[in-house]
Amino acid sequence: MKINILISVVIVFLLSSCAYLFNGIVFPNRCMKCEITDKFFNTVIWTDEGCGSEVTHMEDDAKIKAYDMNQGSIDNRYEVSCNTWNNPKE
Repeated sequence: MKINILISVVIVFLLSSCAYLFNGIVFPNRCMKCEITDKFFNTVIWTDEGCGSEVTHMEDDAKIKAYDMNQGSIDNRYEVSCNTWNNPKE
């Protein structure tokens, strides 16, 4: 029973690591910038930017942060916008 749990944990770890490795190797020049903005005041509350494996789950993380921030407000005050681009090879 303990061996099955250990094997399951190792498989989950390997599969989640594969996404980072895949993006780092196959798309090293793909970059992304995500921002959370306050719709009422039109100000940027949070921003994150990265290239290659750093873009893995970046948009999902921004949406989770915005969802958590919206829990304290009456309406959906915070929104996420993400832009992607390719950096030329150096």
